Amino acid sequence: MLPGLWLSAQNEYQVKYDLDAVGNVNFSADNYSTFPVYVALDFSYLENASFSEKLPFIKRVNPGTNSLFTIYCETDMPGPDFNIEIKWFISDPSPEVDPEYPYLIPVSSGSEVLVTSEIEKENNRSIGFELIGSDEVVASRKGIVIRLINNNHPNLPTEKGKQFNLVQLLHEDGTIGEYYNFAYHQINCKLGQTVLPGQIIGKANRIENNNYMVGFSLFHSDLNSKNKIFLIPEFLLEGSKISQVEMGKVYKSVQDEKIIIKELSGKEKREYKKQL
Repeated sequence: MLPGLWLSAQNEYQVKYDLDAVGNVNFSADNYSTFPVYVALDFSYLENASFSEKLPFIKRVNPGTNSLFTIYCETDMPGPDFNIEIKWFISDPSPEVDPEYPYLIPVSSGSEVLVTSEIEKENNRSIGFELIGSDEVVASRKGIVIRLINNNHPNLPTEKGKQFNLVQLLHEDGTIGEYYNFAYHQINCKLGQTVLPGQIIGKANRIENNNYMVGFSLFHSDLNSKNKIFLIPEFLLEGSKISQVEMGKVYKSVQDEKIIIKELSGKEKREYKKQL
C-alpha cells in the first residue's frame, strides 16, 4: 500500500495513513462535519508489523484531524502489509455506560409531567412526557447536537410521510439522547452546538387533549448492524432520588447543580455559575 492513500471516504469523514522514515504506519481520521462521529477499525490481516491496541479499535472522531494509532514495522522485515475494515457510526458502538447516570426530566425546573404509556415507533423504545403547565423542553444531559428536524408541520397527514420534529444530542459517554415531538419551527439549537443540562432546546407540540408532549429515548449504535441499542434511563427525582420513571405517574422536574455540572468543562462551569 502506498503512503498517504485514503483508505475510506464518505461525504464528510475519511481515514488515511502515512509511512514515517523507518517504515511505521501512522493512521489518522479527518472529520469535516460540525459534530463528532465514531470510527471502528479492524484488521483482516496484519503482517510484518506489531499493533498493541484492542480490536476493533474504536475512537471518537471530533471535527478536524484526529490521530488514531501507529502500527510498527518489525526489524529486518519487509514493510507492513495489512488489510483493514472501516465502519463509521453516529454514536459509540461499544460505550461504557453508567446505568445509574442521573438524567434530568426534560422540562423546565419545577414543571410537572405525566409519564404516558410507552411509545413505540419503528421498534424504538421511548418515554412520553406529557407536560403540565409548560411547553418548554430542556436537555436531560450535556450533549452535542448531531441531528435535528425542525420543519415538519404537525398537520401533515401521517400517510404523506409525517415525521416528528426532533433533536439528537451526543453525550460524553457516546450514547445519544433523542427528543421528539417539537412544535413546528420551535427548536432553538443548531448542529454542532454543545447543550448543557437544563438548557432549553425548544418547545413541545400539542397533542389531542390540548396538552404538550415530548418523547425521549436513549440509545447507541450497534457494532455489527445498523440497529440501535436502546437503554432505559434513570432520572433525578424529588428528594435527590435517582430512579426509572413509572408509566401513569406524575413527576416534578428538579435540577441539582451537582448533577448539572457533573460533565461540564472548567469554562462551562464558570459560564454556568455566571448565569445563576
